[in-house]
Amino acid sequence: MNFDEADFSCDFSVLDFEGTSRTNKAFATEIGLVRLSSSLENLEEYESVLQPPVRPLKESMSYARLSVGEINSAPTFGEVWPEVSRYFSGTVVVAHNKIYEIGVLKKELAALGEKNDPPFICTLEWSRKIIGSRSNSHTLGRMCSYFDIQLDNAHEALADARATAVLFRKLLEISPSMVDAVTEAGREVVHFTQQSKPASESRIRDRFRATEANSIEINRALARISVGRKRLVVITGTPDMGKLAFGELLSDVNLEYRETPPTMGTAFVIQANTAPGMSKIRKAQELGVPVLSESDALLIILKIKG
Repeated sequence: MNFDEADFSCDFSVLDFEGTSRTNKAFATEIGLVRLSSSLENLEEYESVLQPPVRPLKESMSYARLSVGEINSAPTFGEVWPEVSRYFSGTVVVAHNKIYEIGVLKKELAALGEKNDPPFICTLEWSRKIIGSRSNSHTLGRMCSYFDIQLDNAHEALADARATAVLFRKLLEISPSMVDAVTEAGREVVHFTQQSKPASESRIRDRFRATEANSIEINRALARISVGRKRLVVITGTPDMGKLAFGELLSDVNLEYRETPPTMGTAFVIQANTAPGMSKIRKAQELGVPVLSESDALLIILKIKG
């Protein structure tokens, strides 16, 4: 069946978890959900940091760019289940790498005594079938590049779920076999009992975005360089031109690029456009170190060059 002829019988919930480890035995530390109608229109979204029953591995927290404080102040999966259960009830769940997402969901549902599992469609599996060797990788990031899908703040649960939702539709548009599989999955939906107790309020992860053309922060940074003689610059995330190229630009004006957390000796912190973490930004804010956008950091380099 072609996509234009498809008549899906249910809604879809696009799911992404961040977890306590990178194995499918993990508990969730963040959930992102995008609800799609049967015609694949966006209906609603949900996100929350979650407090797991076990301590997350440090590398998993770094991968997801979550802090101990965010996790410790978050509700548990059980506490948000009265709200998120409706995303899984009567829907086909879509995920990129369903092995991981199914594993985490099953672990969380088992802890609640829930035995039903919703049907899953995996965009990773289908991208491998449909795209095959035309791409040397089928990660979400690579598929977003392949299809020109916007993916801001990768490894944030809601950001990944949003990108997966777009990828899901694009794959359906070019694969009649996938349309058939999704139609079949729609016949296997399960229904969860709606909870009478209220859900805990979601805990949205800390976010910060440096504004562009911020003359106050630019002048503060220049003063730290010229008056304070501070030469260290910390970058969080990946600049559009790459870390190596940006580091060379900084070196040209006698500034030293670092990936370590900022200190009082740091001139300023650059928040890159792609996948910036919050830990270095939080530290900079504690120390009063300016945090600049990529474009403002380039302005500083031009000002120093004269």
